[in-house]
Amino acid sequence: IMCMVAGRKRVRLYEPVMTNYLYPVSHTKNIAITSQLRNLSNVNVRKFPEFKKARALYVTINKGDLFYLPTYWWHEVTSYDRNIAVNWWFRSHSFVLENFVEHWAERVEQSRWGAEEEASQLEMQREYPSR
Repeated sequence: IMCMVAGRKRVRLYEPVMTNYLYPVSHTKNIAITSQLRNLSNVNVRKFPEFKKARALYVTINKGDLFYLPTYWWHEVTSYDRNIAVNWWFRSHSFVLENFVEHWAERVEQSRWGAEEEASQLEMQREYPSR
């Protein structure tokens, strides 16, 4: 959760189903996931052609706004002017984390074809988890 005390920021968001188009890199020691892409406003589409398929959402956060970043959504934050923001990071439910890591590892090994179908199956697993 981000609270803008002063100034403003812009957040570029990508749903987890866009993962294959963002060229993920895993650091398995701490399970942090990053992207090979460093500046999403200037991506070399010859080197990273799948990025053209990624669809972003944009949010401007102004003074007094609270912003919730959904778990596992890819994001890039741009600050405008001087600003002050207070962030509160918290852990998600371990069941969700375990399923995400397991699913993400499988997706990285698979080809990029059928990403939408896999995302739909993941959504079904989240809505109706087996016990």
